[in-house]
Amino acid sequence: MKFTVDIISDVVCPWCYVGKRRFENTIKELTSDEFELKLLPFQLNPDIVEDSIKLQDYLVAKFGSLESVTAAQDQLEAVAVQEGIKMDFSKIDFAHNTLKAHALMQSVGSIDDKLKLNEAFMSAYFEHGKNIGSTDLLEQIAMENGIEFDPNYNTYQNIEAVKQEELKVKQLGVNAVPSFVINGKYLIQGAQTKESFFQVFDQIRKEQ
Repeated sequence: MKFTVDIISDVVCPWCYVGKRRFENTIKELTSDEFELKLLPFQLNPDIVEDSIKLQDYLVAKFGSLESVTAAQDQLEAVAVQEGIKMDFSKIDFAHNTLKAHALMQSVGSIDDKLKLNEAFMSAYFEHGKNIGSTDLLEQIAMENGIEFDPNYNTYQNIEAVKQEELKVKQLGVNAVPSFVINGKYLIQGAQTKESFFQVFDQIRKEQ
């Protein structure tokens, strides 16, 4: 069966990293199915000015005490290891605005390269603590991975196009990430397990 899947995520969303890995591992096993993928933007921190606030300060203000934030991060690191991701929050200094990262990914031609770049951005941030809000770093990561991108990705027109794309996503009812929209009508939210993804695809087959 053919499935279309819109993957909606942000490169500074740790559960998006985990969810992406779980989803990819799922569809690798569904060899009799065909998947047409699309990567759509979502910003967790759209109002952040670059290098303006420490990540821990931002998370404490958003979610509560430092103890609860640290416990959540410890849990995330443990879950990530199970998916082959070496997440390390101790390396991350700042919360970042990801609009430029989304604009660069949107400028890339093929979905395979988009997903490869998405993976590289998340790895740079969560595994190595890199400044994912830096234009120079974003372009360096793309070039190191042999990915061609539109050199004008950061123009006002292209930035506005990404904002409009994100607005369309929110109008579909997506208010959290990661989210997966299957065949244009089935909305799956959260970093689901591989078994949960299998159940969703099985249910869609039965309905169709």
